[in-house]
Amino acid sequence: MTVVAHLNRVFMIDDEEIQNMVNKKIVEKTEICKEVTTYKNAESVIQYLKQLIVEQPDRLPDAIFVDINMPIMDGWEFLTAYQALNMPLYHHCRVFILSSSILASDIEKAKTFPFVEAFISKSLSPEVLSKYF
Repeated sequence: MTVVAHLNRVFMIDDEEIQNMVNKKIVEKTEICKEVTTYKNAESVIQYLKQLIVEQPDRLPDAIFVDINMPIMDGWEFLTAYQALNMPLYHHCRVFILSSSILASDIEKAKTFPFVEAFISKSLSPEVLSKYF
């Protein structure tokens, strides 16, 4: 199944290497973007985004998928740090939570971040992607 929209780059953030690999393959299969980059550490993504804003704003991602439960910096901390970057001033980026959590409290907490487009339950699929792209 090929999805029609095309993005330049997508960031996938999940501390589980296999989950990142599977999600990357699914995104690549749908052909929604030219470049998919995976990260195991959300804190490194924040640092990289800060660098891109200053040095290469044209390389900012068009979409970010982030897991909630991760070591070092969890998804909630990532969203708070991302919000502080004021990314909409630099670039429109669609942010999605991609989590195995089914807690209503997590879904409600996600709604407190106005830039989070959706809370998606793992596993990612071409059908889920077609809903948003």
